[in-house]
Amino acid sequence: MASSLRSSSATSSSSSLAVDERVELIDTGKLVGSFVIISPDPVASVALLEDDVATAAAAAIRRQKYLAFVELTFSNALQDDAGDWWPSPDEAPISFKLTGAGLGPSDPPWACVGLNEESEHVNGRLPIVLSPSLPWDNCYIHTLHVYYVYLTRIFLDHASDIRVTKEQHWTLDSALIEDMTREQKEKRALKKPAAVDGSGSRKEGSDDADTASTPSCDDPATASEPDAHPSETGGTGETDEHDKLARMLVKVEMWLDLAIAKDLGSPEELTNTVKQLEAIEQDWARRKVLRELADQPQTDKWAQDVAATRAAAPDVVREDVHSIAAESAIQLVDVQPGSNEGSPALAPEDSLLAHKERLSRTMRVLRSFRGLSYLKTGARFVVQRLSTIASRRSAKSYA
Repeated sequence: MASSLRSSSATSSSSSLAVDERVELIDTGKLVGSFVIISPDPVASVALLEDDVATAAAAAIRRQKYLAFVELTFSNALQDDAGDWWPSPDEAPISFKLTGAGLGPSDPPWACVGLNEESEHVNGRLPIVLSPSLPWDNCYIHTLHVYYVYLTRIFLDHASDIRVTKEQHWTLDSALIEDMTREQKEKRALKKPAAVDGSGSRKEGSDDADTASTPSCDDPATASEPDAHPSETGGTGETDEHDKLARMLVKVEMWLDLAIAKDLGSPEELTNTVKQLEAIEQDWARRKVLRELADQPQTDKWAQDVAATRAAAPDVVREDVHSIAAESAIQLVDVQPGSNEGSPALAPEDSLLAHKERLSRTMRVLRSFRGLSYLKTGARFVVQRLSTIASRRSAKSYA
């Protein structure tokens, strides 16, 4: 594979994958099931935000190399319904699903699969023995450290070509699903409120609570997934090009030569890097909203009127913001001070506290839409994953 790809262009020195190289990687599927070295590029990950503060914060994040297992590849993560790319094909990287691998058992200690014959597991789970073996002893796949990333550069020279067999990949799939299910059950058990029955005694929550429970969008495995296209999240389709692109995407460089990494970072450190990038994006979004509100003439006039009158009326703030329909939430965000549509216009007698609460409510609504995007994207990946597992089991040979 390396030789056929290398004939296209010198990827080792280029900043992005050429179109034919990207198609080759996706269509052959030869990277799936292999172990690679990756290194997140924080500055490239926040480049679409086009923000100096975000760039400076990303530049301060320490870069490391990590061992990863390639689970799946996606070619259309940034392609809309019309087949158009944003950005262009030359700029749109491949999306990969990776599982973190590292030295020693994971935390929790049961959420791992050993990769050496001597590997031990707290619950007696059998290891997967690789041939050839990895250049490190005591390696484990950490099943709860799953990342959706974008590949911006790949170094093809001296490919180690250490991969799992078809049967071993099935074993890993089963372990990953088993551990994710156990994690969610344990989280629900901790969060489930105790109900009081008619006799006054306390009992555990009903099964309805389990059914309604959904994975947290703060989970790095979910938060680093590619965002859904606006058309998939109820958007109007009227968003300008810059708004489509203004987001953080975890971008990585990849090496097929495992010997390139002298010291491996742990999956926990990779998760921490993703969390730092998410925090940078959240700070950028907060500053963007505040800046847009500050630029509104109505807001400035209202603030001047409040300062002049020094009058304050009792605060009236809606308490049902989390239960209202998405369409109503959009109206809450879109209504401007002084508008006659939706909620009442801001009046000079409104207190500063009430205005602050409105701003806080707006931010919560914006964050909720971000979460809806993650949930819908996550559902899409679950369906694609189940389809992939089914196709693997019916395949006669492992690609």
